[in-house]
Amino acid sequence: ATFMEKTLRFPRSVSTMTSVFIMLIILAGIIYFFTNQLSDFSKDLPHLREQLTTVFNNAQHWVSKTFNVKVDEQVDYINQALNKLLSSSGAILGFTFGIFSTGFGFIIFFTLFFIFILNYRRLLNNFIITVFKERHKSRVQDAVNEIRIMTKKYIFGLCLQVIIVSILTSIVLTVLGVKYAILLAVLTGLLNVIPYLGIFTSLLISCFIAFATGSPSTCIYVAIGYIGIHAIDGNIVL
Repeated sequence: ATFMEKTLRFPRSVSTMTSVFIMLIILAGIIYFFTNQLSDFSKDLPHLREQLTTVFNNAQHWVSKTFNVKVDEQVDYINQALNKLLSSSGAILGFTFGIFSTGFGFIIFFTLFFIFILNYRRLLNNFIITVFKERHKSRVQDAVNEIRIMTKKYIFGLCLQVIIVSILTSIVLTVLGVKYAILLAVLTGLLNVIPYLGIFTSLLISCFIAFATGSPSTCIYVAIGYIGIHAIDGNIVL
């Protein structure tokens, strides 16, 4: 917005709406990318079902030999667990709907928030300055300018980190032959913004897709690759 106002001579309101519009286009592009990739992933669901059936049968035989639990008893345990899960399906659906509605409301909220902050940022700056006494105004203005610069550097560094992690993940998954490597790489880069929990969540998702579209042994290599990426990100990139 500042670039448009100073360089392109846009009015404050035009620069604000243009900046927010560009942000929404980028967000819509990311959503479209994930939606398109997930629709392709749905084609691999039959293979995933076969993989799960094979692993489930092997696990049944292993449990039967190790713990002397018959296959029929295992099926009864599973059916009981499924019945408990289905009995709480209403709560699960309500929770899922709540997540989507909250996310949609959050998008509307931060869009309006950005519009007002960008459009009235000079007024906000003047308000902060006038809160303090006259003799402190110069120091307060310097502090506000430093905060603005640090915020810009932080956002730029965060975007750079997302790009680096996405590239590293894409390389690792492509070498391992995991399908949807770009999708998983972008998802990993975005989730990595959340410390520790983000990389762990993306690891589980990547291992699941690697298991669904490849072999179970690939999951181990994917996990090792993610540990290496996390080490590079935590000790070199940051």
